[in-house]
Amino acid sequence: MSPHEFAESRLGITVWPKMAEIFSAVEAGHRKILVRSCNGAGKTTALAALCNWYLSQHDNSIVLTTSSSWMQVRRTLWGEIRKQARNAELYKDKNGNLLKLNETSIKLTDKHYAIGISPDRPENAQGFHAPHMLIAVDEATGVDREIIDALSGNLTGEDAQMVLICNPINMQSYPYEAESSVDWHLITISAFDHPNVANDCEDIHGAVTRRWIEDRLVAWSNIIDRPKEHPAKGVILNGVFRSEAEEDEVKDRMGLDSTLEDKRSFAPQDSAFASSCSPLRMTIIRELSIFHGWIPGTKRLPSLRAASAANGRITMQKVLFRWT
Repeated sequence: MSPHEFAESRLGITVWPKMAEIFSAVEAGHRKILVRSCNGAGKTTALAALCNWYLSQHDNSIVLTTSSSWMQVRRTLWGEIRKQARNAELYKDKNGNLLKLNETSIKLTDKHYAIGISPDRPENAQGFHAPHMLIAVDEATGVDREIIDALSGNLTGEDAQMVLICNPINMQSYPYEAESSVDWHLITISAFDHPNVANDCEDIHGAVTRRWIEDRLVAWSNIIDRPKEHPAKGVILNGVFRSEAEEDEVKDRMGLDSTLEDKRSFAPQDSAFASSCSPLRMTIIRELSIFHGWIPGTKRLPSLRAASAANGRITMQKVLFRWT
């Protein structure tokens, strides 16, 4: 049974496309998988589902898990693992009785188990070997590289995989360096890809919503005074600039080099989404620069969905997940 089928049929999880992409990457056998995600996209749910799938579908397998703190291991990741296992009645003894689930471990045999590892002591993450090995790291930007290096030392077998999931909030972290290497299969999850946001609903309860994005935009944005006929009028609500001269004026007011490459076409659905953010009362916002490709060394986003700024520094990583 594939992890996608397992998550839907056994665990009752609503698998949306980006979650399915994670499952497919594991099923395809990628040894090192890095998931860079926004908040509230279900990444911990997906990681817990992978742990339960791997343990229940692979004999003599070991699943190692850790996170940014012991509390995160115990309450967040293993809280989800236990909930899924309990609701689906996944693990039973030889007599068909449900196994009692420990707080951070599930033991089927001496050589077939899942365990949570404290991120404080690298030596606790060493010395595990099995024919089938899954290493799952949640909140990976908060995990010391010594721990991840120690865990990586267990990837000795042919059927061994590691999955790191994180928010891109620390450029000094292991995941940031991993992303720039060719060793890792990268998956990015955008808040704007999530069905709750795309469909303006909350079909997946507890996940990211448009309301949350609007709240974050307010928290991370500065309103910049301008006259009524400022050239950026309509940038957010209408999604287009009116002329090249007006764009140059906007860039001058933002303190940007007008000789840098600019991109002016916005997708229609983006202006529609921006229009739905009327409570923001947004005018010129410095964050627009990154969407137009005006800042060197950044990758242009697929399209403009919304914008934000705080003290002139890009701070949208939790919605648009770029490194800051």
